[in-house]
Order: sequence, then C-alpha cells, then structure tokens
Amino acid sequence: MLTLIIALFILLVSLGDSHVVTDQSLTFFVEPGKTDCFYLPAEKGDVLSVGFQVVGGSSGDLEITFMIRPPNMNTLLLTDIRQADRMHSEMTLEETGDYELCFDNSITYMASKTVYMGIILERPSMQPEDLGGMDDTGVPTVEGQSEIILRLKQHLNAAQHMQEILRAKEARDRSIAEMNFTRVNNWSILQITVMIAMGLLQVFMVRSLFDDRSKFRQVWKMADQAHSGLLSARA
Repeated sequence: MLTLIIALFILLVSLGDSHVVTDQSLTFFVEPGKTDCFYLPAEKGDVLSVGFQVVGGSSGDLEITFMIRPPNMNTLLLTDIRQADRMHSEMTLEETGDYELCFDNSITYMASKTVYMGIILERPSMQPEDLGGMDDTGVPTVEGQSEIILRLKQHLNAAQHMQEILRAKEARDRSIAEMNFTRVNNWSILQITVMIAMGLLQVFMVRSLFDDRSKFRQVWKMADQAHSGLLSARA
C-alpha cells in the first residue's frame, strides 16, 4: 500500500503544471555511527518531492533518521526519526541556495544500511509566450513544440523513477522474506535436533534403570549409595 501511495504521489507531481529541474535516484551505503549528506541547489518557489527506503541492513535493522536543512542551516525543514521508508511530496521551498539532505545512522554502531533515495525538483511552468507561443495562425511554433516534447520526456523519466521505487521496495521485501525464511528454518532444525536428542537421552536413561549390565545402572547405584550414606551420617 505504501508503495502505491509513493507511486501515485510521484506521478501526480510529475504531471502538474511545472517542469522538472532535477529527477535523480541513487542507492548508497551509510556506515554505522555515521551521517551521510547530499546537497541540492534550488531556487525559491521550487517544489521538492523526495522519498527514501532502507532496502538492506547488515543486522536486519531497517531504520534510519532522515533530515533536510535549508540553506540558512538554522532550522530543520523536516526530519524523519528512525523510519524505514518515507515519501514527502510538493514541498514548496522558501529560500534559494543549497539544501542539505542527510541520513543519520548513529542509532547503531554495528549495522550499515543500504538506502535508496529518489528526488524530483520542479519549477513552476513557463507561460506560453516563454515556450515560443503561437504563430499568427494559432499553431504552436517549433520552439513551443520542442518544449512540449521535452516535457513529455520529463514525464516519462518520472514514470521510470516510479518504477525504480517499486523495484527497490520489492527488493527490500524479498530480502526480508528470505532472511526470515532462513532464520525460521535454522531455528526449526535446531529445535527439532535438540528435541530428538533429549528424547533419545531420556529413553536411554530410563532403560538403564532396568538393565543391570548398563554402565549407567552402576552410576545410579553409586549415587544412591552415596545419598543413603549422607542421610545416615546426618541421622
């Protein structure tokens, strides 16, 4: 369900009345106890959509802290504390400059994290006259048609970005399922082995109580005699 929501968000954003300035996705490692940051240049009035998913962790822990700082660095634009995935859409930026996107893995000192991040930065669409406008007969000019084709390409790129998010989500779910399957199998085999061993040991010990030639029978006799001697000494 979350994957579908992310996909719809990106699709709706990409088809809005704006043109895409940045459409990027990347997968990277965040070492344990460290913070990795990326910088995104933007202008005031731009619309930012960003999503991330922790697709792998060396210890099975898939939580990480995500933060966005504006150029002034005085406050946090947003923060997601210990989340496995999040999507933020249509955030209108109030300042011009470099925005800092950070992933903080200081919550653990043992496990590295594999993170997938997708970014779409849009700028309000230009007016028809900025796109080349119309000629005297009302037909779009060559420049206008070129801009329409370019925007169509940007929308296709956004659709590709949506598919990449779906693949990342599927890869993470498959990894978790395989890890859980292996863990359940290993524990089941161990528990069955212990149960069989304990059952055989109990059968062997019970049989030794009725077998005079059994070495365990001699041990039981010695233990019984020692116990009886101890009781006699106390009496």
